[in-house]
Amino acid sequence: SKRSPKMESKRMGSLSLLLIFVFFSSCVSESFGRKIIADHFDKLGWKSESHVHPHSTVKFTVFLKNSNVKELKRIFEEVSDPSHSNYGKHKSMDELNKLTNPSQKSWKKVEKWLREMKEENTEIERKSSHFTVSTPAFVAEKLFQTRFKTWTHLSSGSSFVRTFGYASIPKHLEEDIELVSGLSEFHVPKKHLRKTFEPKSTRQNYYLGFNSTVKNLREFYNIVDVNTQSNKTSQAVLAFNDFFSANALKHFLNVNNVSTVDPIVIGRNCLSDNPPCGEGESDLDIQYMMGLAPGVRTYFIGNDNTSWVLEALSNVLPTLPEQPQVISISYGSSELHNCDPPSPPSSCTQTQLSNSKYVELTDIWFMKLGASGTTVLVSSGDDGSNGTPWETASCPLDNSVYAPDGGAQFNSSECMQTIVNFNGTDYVFPMSYAVASNLPDSVAAQFFSDNSGCDAQLDNITMSLHTNCSCDTLSYKSYQANSTTFVFKKFQYSPSLGKTYAQSWPATSPYITSVGATTIWGPKNESAASSKIGAVISSGGGFSNYYAIPRYQLKAVKLWDLQQNQGANRVQGNYSIEYRGYPDISLSGHNYLTFGSNLSVEHAGDRIRIVFIMPF
Repeated sequence: SKRSPKMESKRMGSLSLLLIFVFFSSCVSESFGRKIIADHFDKLGWKSESHVHPHSTVKFTVFLKNSNVKELKRIFEEVSDPSHSNYGKHKSMDELNKLTNPSQKSWKKVEKWLREMKEENTEIERKSSHFTVSTPAFVAEKLFQTRFKTWTHLSSGSSFVRTFGYASIPKHLEEDIELVSGLSEFHVPKKHLRKTFEPKSTRQNYYLGFNSTVKNLREFYNIVDVNTQSNKTSQAVLAFNDFFSANALKHFLNVNNVSTVDPIVIGRNCLSDNPPCGEGESDLDIQYMMGLAPGVRTYFIGNDNTSWVLEALSNVLPTLPEQPQVISISYGSSELHNCDPPSPPSSCTQTQLSNSKYVELTDIWFMKLGASGTTVLVSSGDDGSNGTPWETASCPLDNSVYAPDGGAQFNSSECMQTIVNFNGTDYVFPMSYAVASNLPDSVAAQFFSDNSGCDAQLDNITMSLHTNCSCDTLSYKSYQANSTTFVFKKFQYSPSLGKTYAQSWPATSPYITSVGATTIWGPKNESAASSKIGAVISSGGGFSNYYAIPRYQLKAVKLWDLQQNQGANRVQGNYSIEYRGYPDISLSGHNYLTFGSNLSVEHAGDRIRIVFIMPF
């Protein structure tokens, strides 16, 4: 539609005012004694919507700078090292909290600042190293000199209240405050679970040679079949926007002839929400953790979709009546979204102003848990080593394996990806975000038309290219649209296409135990789970882009690298063995028989984080 000159003038005037406001806000923050801690005007994959109501409740956590972090790391490494004289000599959580406690000066300064905004509906609570705050939006906007909007994740539909524009704190608090969470994080934890109700019909080559039942897992891994009863032993499941079915758990335990105590639930049952939260991951976790460790006191810690690992560990875990010996986390997010350092060894270059600090503070909690005798187990992911980061989609695809999970528009493709160059840069067609956002539909239509003899089409389920012709025989041409030239050419991998591997965090953290998945073929015979050989998932793993390689991994990684260089085909130049490798351990991750809320049998592909747990 045409705009009138007056309308266009008004639009341009508004844009100019916005630009002036953005520039002025930045200058004011720095020149008037403020330190910028967030700067969201747009966010890849998210849409900012309406401003929140002034009296809507906003919750955030102010983390102070911890003391003696190097000493904490030393203690963690010594009690975890079997060759060290302090191995197994764990400290209490109280001792570790005192060790890392922020200075009294910082406590007083930050609390004084928080209480300056006197409002009767504000709640401020002091915790071990931080304050939790609940306050009306207009109070938080004054506190951080910002505005709050509702942001919606375009693919998942999750909605958060986060800052829009700049957010800042007084500059004199810069040395006291490490991080304010709840303002600018956009964490959407991914559940490490694949499931199917009819594996034979939904999979092309689903392997059914081994069922990961309680009985079979006990026999294969030689788990002693005892009903563990101990007042000193407990375990916990951390869930995010997911909950379990109590009826399904009861049915599962009855079917497997397991007698145990009911789980202790912390958090709200989100299955009754509209729309309800997820269930499958939590059903799998709670059923097999309790099935394999009967009698062990089990906590289920449900967190809403605004929380992630740091909030769960710092705000929820301390409310438990005891500290569990084992904590299971079946979720992850791309490490690329948290940190993207330049070269090893290096500290994290912040992709958002708070993300690197978020990782560092979470690791402090992991170290405190480990140093006090808790094992944190994290699944390594279920999309192989690359995880197919949609920002770049640069991983070379194997054209012989097409949609192994089934459910796609097509059953095969001779060529699943090509390259399209525009504005001097190569991008992967059709999967990369840059192509999806910037390639005109008319250009894609012309490419498909010129390759109609190969039945070239977009598979809207896999978001890959379907053709009956090989990549060598496709027609590659140049097209014009919007004064831009788009040049198609055969896919050829290059590091310039962007990051290939999307490592799963916190599985990459060196302060937890990362658990991968295998497929069991027979007695004492298992191999890494892969969709190419009939598993529902491909075990996650690879090398971090952030954490330097731990000393204990040096020998094993060097041996692995030597073997790879002697003949294996791998993508070069996109990872470094100078970084931490993961997972640490692996076990069966295929064909778990679970029950859902309707008590139907589900065949889940995942790994179990708890199998060996005995009374102290």
